[in-house]
Amino acid sequence: MSSASLRPTVRAEVDGIAAEMGIDDSELEARKAFLELTEDDAEHLRAIHSKLEAAQNGFADGFYQYLRRLPELAALLPDEATVSRLKEAHGRYFDSLTAGDYGMAYVTG
Repeated sequence: MSSASLRPTVRAEVDGIAAEMGIDDSELEARKAFLELTEDDAEHLRAIHSKLEAAQNGFADGFYQYLRRLPELAALLPDEATVSRLKEAHGRYFDSLTAGDYGMAYVTG
């Protein structure tokens, strides 16, 4: 779900949280500089995005299998419907993480 598709009340809340945290274009650039995340890095991620996207389901399956082996975390995954919802959210996050676009839409999306 992109930030543009959020309901207006949710959009306002997300924007308010970002503002409270002091995240604006300048802060975002400072954070990318701290992480040494360059435009070249973003371009490389964009170039391999489709390959990463294809591997995402296998990654999520392995991740949730691992979590289910840990009793404290398995208790938070009571049924397949919960795991399915989490995998979908995980997929959206992974997609945005590897898309190579790290502007304000990434922060508030």
